[in-house]
Amino acid sequence: MPGDVMIEKVKLRSRDLTVGEAIPWSIYDEAGRLLLQKGEIIPTVQKIDTIMMIGGYRHEEVTASEENLPNSTSKVVEVPPLLPPIKQVELFIDQCHELLLAFLKNDQNASTRTINLCKEIVEHCEEHADMLLGAIHFFEQEYNELSQAKHQIHMAVLAELLAKRLDLDVDARINIIAAALTCNVGMYEIACHLQQQPGELTDKQKLFINNHPDRSVNVLSKNGVSNALWLQSIAQHHEHIDGGGYPLGVIGDQIVIGARVLNLAETYAAMTSPRAYRETLASKEALRELFVARSKQIDEVLAATFIKEMGIYPPGAIVHLANGDLAVVVRRGADSHAPIAVALRKNDGSVYEEYLYRDCSDEEFAIQDIAKVDVSDLFDPTIVWG
Repeated sequence: MPGDVMIEKVKLRSRDLTVGEAIPWSIYDEAGRLLLQKGEIIPTVQKIDTIMMIGGYRHEEVTASEENLPNSTSKVVEVPPLLPPIKQVELFIDQCHELLLAFLKNDQNASTRTINLCKEIVEHCEEHADMLLGAIHFFEQEYNELSQAKHQIHMAVLAELLAKRLDLDVDARINIIAAALTCNVGMYEIACHLQQQPGELTDKQKLFINNHPDRSVNVLSKNGVSNALWLQSIAQHHEHIDGGGYPLGVIGDQIVIGARVLNLAETYAAMTSPRAYRETLASKEALRELFVARSKQIDEVLAATFIKEMGIYPPGAIVHLANGDLAVVVRRGADSHAPIAVALRKNDGSVYEEYLYRDCSDEEFAIQDIAKVDVSDLFDPTIVWG
């Protein structure tokens, strides 16, 4: 009896592709997402370079031996369809919104569902970290009922990347992510309103905000959350190492690591998101402020680790290159100053016909500065980030 037919990924080399010829198989990325259909024509050398940069694979059927698969019947093992990563971020935001409302309605299943969402975030940070960072830095945040949920997802992604860089074990990271998702549940229903408020906060609003860590802990405790790291990270996530935070003014090592991670993640997420009362900071400016201006409030070692993980120019940053290109950073590089970018427009203002990948460690494509321009009409994130 023949063995099962399995699907094997075969990595493509540049010599497997020829300009002007139809490809004899469909091409997928490493995660199994379709890049090019079988029969499509490779138009340019740049297209081949793009596929090589992304990482292209073809799928090949391989028959397993009966020795390895006893009592098997012949079948094709399908590669399951994956939700595009950009859509996955939107789904995370919807799930977070529903979970926070569930906690406010005393849904006793909300804590279990939160842990399941945390595990999904860990998995996607492992496979799609650059895309998730791109979603934080590139996409416009409109004010609506999901604005605060989006902020919590951004916090969760940043917290996971930092916590993993700190070599925290996965159980600790999951509970820190859970804290990132739920730390503002105690003010969730009015948070979006406060973000849009153009004037200064009233004394009553300030008191309400200062008390929200305790209210959040109370909401979660009533819904069955008992993990100490989860709850204590929330209780202390607005404390500063110099003792100038709230609600208790605890200092230094009295603040648990989860709270210090959350404080840094929330501060950065807030600075790089639009508010009615101030302009959004570019990623490089936000990182500088974290490291310099806020050094008395945030653990400097933690801030330096965060910058190493993010890079000076993280995915989603819009930059000018040494050769005059206007580009969007799409991947972090080995050097925090030298990521991988996609060139969109030439120095003379003309637009490239297709995306050209630039390695910013190359002197010709070194980043000169951050560009504060709108490139939404030039850049389709779903092409680069799925």
